[in-house]
Amino acid sequence: MIEFEERRKAVLKAWEKLREKYPKLPKLEEIEALFKFTANDPFHILSAVIGYILSSLSSFRGIVTYILEPVSLPEKFEVKFLSEEDKKKSINFIKRISYFYRKLHKFYFSKDEKEKIKVILECYKFVKDEVYDFLFEFDDKLVKGWEKSLKEEKSSKENSKMSYLG
Repeated sequence: MIEFEERRKAVLKAWEKLREKYPKLPKLEEIEALFKFTANDPFHILSAVIGYILSSLSSFRGIVTYILEPVSLPEKFEVKFLSEEDKKKSINFIKRISYFYRKLHKFYFSKDEKEKIKVILECYKFVKDEVYDFLFEFDDKLVKGWEKSLKEEKSSKENSKMSYLG
């Protein structure tokens, strides 16, 4: 436990040194909360943070991609819950998130600290301002689609019981 606490302090200290140099950089805890990770490498903090952000962007992209290119039975149902306009918005979302993914990935191995910071800030803003709102709306449409489907199924079963005179 002590080792983790000491490592964590070293991570936060390394990040604060970066924030002194780049004042627009958010607190590490804010980035961690947004992207759902905990940094633990004080020696390669920027690359570690980029790696975590890349993983999150990939997950976000996957949530939408699987529905638009359904493989499993549930996904085949869910794609039917989306209108053509929803599908277009989803494709545009995938394009934007792929752009940020590739842009960030480009700098994963780079030694250019300033460019890494710039791209982290762009991704942070994109996710904070757009991604979670889009995904909430996207999931809301899917949940409503399932609710409607289950309601229709229940109604269909009740109608079939009533019409059977056996």
